[in-house]
Amino acid sequence: MNSFGKIFETYEVPENVGGYLEWVSGILYINASKQQWKEYLNVQAGETRSASQRELCQTVTHETYHFLQIAMTGYLYRFACRLFTGFRSLLSPLLSSSKIEQLLCDPPPLPQNLIELVRALDSPGPEGLTVRDIVESSAYLYEHLMHYPDMNKSFYDEILASSHIGPEYKKAYSMAEDILGPHVMDTFLTASFISLCFEQPAGCFLDVLKAISEAGPEELASGCDFSRIFSITQEVSQRHKPLGPSEEVAAGGMSHPVYTLSLELMNESLGREQAILMLLAPRSMNLYGAVLAVRPALFKDPALWVPENFRQKMPEQDDAKLFIVALLGAFALTLLNKGQDLSRYR
Repeated sequence: MNSFGKIFETYEVPENVGGYLEWVSGILYINASKQQWKEYLNVQAGETRSASQRELCQTVTHETYHFLQIAMTGYLYRFACRLFTGFRSLLSPLLSSSKIEQLLCDPPPLPQNLIELVRALDSPGPEGLTVRDIVESSAYLYEHLMHYPDMNKSFYDEILASSHIGPEYKKAYSMAEDILGPHVMDTFLTASFISLCFEQPAGCFLDVLKAISEAGPEELASGCDFSRIFSITQEVSQRHKPLGPSEEVAAGGMSHPVYTLSLELMNESLGREQAILMLLAPRSMNLYGAVLAVRPALFKDPALWVPENFRQKMPEQDDAKLFIVALLGAFALTLLNKGQDLSRYR
């Protein structure tokens, strides 16, 4: 098996898994062929999609939202940059094809600093809340808002009650509901975004919710008022250390070959506020046109798809360099899967 074949094999998942975002590389693995994905995107308004098409797209929406969270919030952007740097250091200098296959088949132990970095996502804060709870609860709400345009709070409550999902997909939302009440569905994504722009998202989450409640959640729920979001952030900053959105972390020197470039593309094509709006108001944005065109995706053909504007933005990002990014993702998956629950970061 050649090196790419071994790398692709590492990304593969069972047929009942629609896909996932590999956080180290920033590559979205879509468990469908390029042709199958194209057929879904070409379904015209009013046409009925198959159950498998709906499930695939809902999964891709969920994982794409994780991509947005990483590309645009300070905490997750820094987390992904540190992951990428850590795994890249393990493969320096670059290895031969035979050595790559050997490492993927028999990976070394994961260094302690990377173990601690990954486990920070599950470190409990107030009331046992974790960063993962915030990340997954918001992505789960986002995917349902995107695919059920008429969904209201009662409908979503039924979904949470009936779905066989892990607690991380609803814990942060439930905590927010206790404080924000009937306005939770319209303000939760904003609360999550603000929290993920702080040094300790789980530690400041309750204070963000209280600040929104005191400022009047009905006002924030009526539209994305960025001056109000800034005001709430400033208030919470009096008690917690802010990081700011990802571009502020990037200005400090942190970069990633996919997330940094994608952030620049989104800001250039949409403007900063419209780019952030994709995180806060899923019903107002064409997710596929705006996001799927600004970073690579790996299909089960196997095929590594790179959007044209990505290549144009960084012409030197040739196939060899993208191969290295995909390799780092495969290497990370291999080591993390070896480390028991550590693979849950994806």
